[in-house]
Amino acid sequence: MARNNNEDVNNASRIRRVLLGILVVFCLILFLLWRIDNSRAENIRLAILDKFVPNVSFLISPFTVLQNIFLDFSSYSEIFQINQDLTKEIQKLKYWKEQAIQWEAKYAKLMDLNNVKLDPKLNYFTAMVLADSGSGFRQNILINVGSKDGIKNGWATTDGLGLVGRVTGVGEQTSLVMLLTDTSSKIAVAIQPSGEKAIVQGDNTRFPTLELIEKGDLVNAGDRIFTTGDGEVFPKGLLIGRVVRDSNGRERVNLAADYKRLTFLKVMRMTPIESVIESDAIIGQDTTDDKETSDD
Repeated sequence: MARNNNEDVNNASRIRRVLLGILVVFCLILFLLWRIDNSRAENIRLAILDKFVPNVSFLISPFTVLQNIFLDFSSYSEIFQINQDLTKEIQKLKYWKEQAIQWEAKYAKLMDLNNVKLDPKLNYFTAMVLADSGSGFRQNILINVGSKDGIKNGWATTDGLGLVGRVTGVGEQTSLVMLLTDTSSKIAVAIQPSGEKAIVQGDNTRFPTLELIEKGDLVNAGDRIFTTGDGEVFPKGLLIGRVVRDSNGRERVNLAADYKRLTFLKVMRMTPIESVIESDAIIGQDTTDDKETSDD
C-alpha cells in the first residue's frame, strides 16, 4: 500500500517535470519565432495571432478596463492638482487685494495727516461725532463744531477716506450732517475709468443707488466713483466708493467711508477761488514800478 502511494507520487512528479519541460520548450520556440526577422516567420506570427487573440479577447478586456480606470484616475489626479494650485493662486490674489485696499486707506489717511489739499479752495476742520440722530426716515449725525468755528451749511464731510455727507444744519457749538444714505441726498458723480456721469441717490440703506447713467454698458462693478463738483455742492474729486450690483442687477454704491466707525470727521472748508479780471491783478506792483523807472 505504501509502495503504491510512492509510485503515484513519483508518477505525478514525472508528469510535472515533463509538462514543465514542454512549457519551457514552447516558450523558447515562441520567443525564437518572435525574434526571427523573416517573411515566413512573420506569416506564422500573424496566423497565430489571428487564431488565438480573438478567442482570448475576453481575458484581455478586464486588463483594458483596468488600464482605462488607471488613465482616468491619473487625469482626475492632474485636474485635482490643477484645482489645488488655482485655489492657492486665488487665495494669494485675495491676500494682495486686501493689502492693496489697506494701503489705499493708509495712503488717504496720510494725505489727510499731511494736510494735502484735494482742491486749491479746500481746507478742513476735524470734528468728533457726538450722536447719531438718524431714524428710519432720516440719516443724520451730530458733530461738535458749529458757527463759532466758522462752519457753514453745505460743507462736505469725510472720514479721511471717503465722502460721508454734508452739513445741513449749523448751531453755535454743534452741526448736523446729512449722510449720503439719506433719501434726500443726491450727488452728481463721475464714474472712472469710463467718465460716465450719474447721480448717487440715498435710499436709507448702506448701498445708495446710481441713477441717470447714460451708458450703463460702460459701467462695471468695481469702478471708482468721485464727485464732479457740478453745482458747487461738493468739491470735485472726492472719493465716494465703488460700483456694485445687487441681486436684481441694479447699480449701487459700496461707500468708501466706514459708516460703522464714524468717530471723527473732516469738515471740508470751501472758500471761493479768487477770480482774476484784469491783468493788473496778476502783475505785481514791483513790476509796475520798474516799468515807470525805465520810462523816466
